[in-house]
Amino acid sequence: VSPLHRCCIRYHLSDKMAYKLVTILPMLYYLLGCADASLICYTCDSHPGGYHYDANCGDHNYDGLANHDTYEVGCAMQIYDSGHVWRGFESQNQIDTQEACQRLDQGWSDGWATRCWCPDEKCNSYLCEECFPTTTAATTTTTTTQEPPSKGLSCYNCIDCPTVNENTQVVFNEDYMTCVTILKGPDTVMRSGGLEPYADGLCYVDGTLIFCHCTTHLCNGADVKDYL
Repeated sequence: VSPLHRCCIRYHLSDKMAYKLVTILPMLYYLLGCADASLICYTCDSHPGGYHYDANCGDHNYDGLANHDTYEVGCAMQIYDSGHVWRGFESQNQIDTQEACQRLDQGWSDGWATRCWCPDEKCNSYLCEECFPTTTAATTTTTTTQEPPSKGLSCYNCIDCPTVNENTQVVFNEDYMTCVTILKGPDTVMRSGGLEPYADGLCYVDGTLIFCHCTTHLCNGADVKDYL
């Protein structure tokens, strides 16, 4: 006789009551196990109108909206070329089939984004810095001036870069129509290329971010103080 049945006999529980205990306890153990296994991740979107909208979602060391999930296995971030940031969960399927750093086309309304993930609770507080190298490999070749390609732009591409220098990463893309500088105060600066047409020198405010566009090679290299 099992310990549970001995307990039931000792306290004169009916067969029906004993059966209920035997069937309910495993369910309780399962539910408690699921609760212990749930993962908590930051869940926000800095795009106005987005689900879990938070204007501060793009902050470094974000510590705002969070939720838990018992099915997902990681926390994720998407850094859009437009400057918007999304934070949420990462599924096992995405981890198994995608690279740690992904480039995703989210459609005409959202555009391209860089996605990364991490496995620990609330680990998605940063901005995928590992996907945006801030230095380039050293070379011994002499830099020479060349005619730029007839299509596309070369733009500085970095995060946390109030200033640029010869080691700042440069990215060329035939689809870039502008180079972009995105500011959220004097210390939070992103530089990248843009896929939408904007007038040279145009700056505008979207939420807590300032976007400035220019249309020549490496034109997004000005010091942040020049924009403020």
